[in-house]
Amino acid sequence: MPNIRNVRIVTPAQALVRLERLCARAEHCTSELQLRLRKWKITESESDRIIESLISRRYVDDERFARAFVSDRVRFRRHGRILVSRDLRLKGIDAAVIDQLLDEIDRDMYISNLRHIMQAKLRMSGTVALDTREGRMKLARFGMQRGYEPSLVIETIKILASERQD
Repeated sequence: MPNIRNVRIVTPAQALVRLERLCARAEHCTSELQLRLRKWKITESESDRIIESLISRRYVDDERFARAFVSDRVRFRRHGRILVSRDLRLKGIDAAVIDQLLDEIDRDMYISNLRHIMQAKLRMSGTVALDTREGRMKLARFGMQRGYEPSLVIETIKILASERQD
């Protein structure tokens, strides 16, 4: 039998206040908030009303969330477009918004990020060598696992290999 003292009942009014505080501290998308409301056992109709209230008062905006998400993932975590796109789709962000935001990524910064992570991988790993096919394949897999497009990864490996030969 569950311990009733450990079960916290959350009313819709309390849920609204909690989500307002949460959204005031950081960007969140509607799917994240809906998940919390389900966890708190808030009914679907109450959940919809709470979400609508938060949207109308600009506590939550999926496009604003997606813009911050893309900026964080690309600039600081140095993730590629493919990985960022997948993560946003999993959060329920509209595909048109995702495409628009990914198109806005500065190409020079994006290529610089890929180059940086690949050079770091080469420095950190004594097993990856650009002069062997196996080494280039390992580096290519690494770049693609970080969400970069295969053609860009291969192009970057060729540039890094030619720089090392010079």
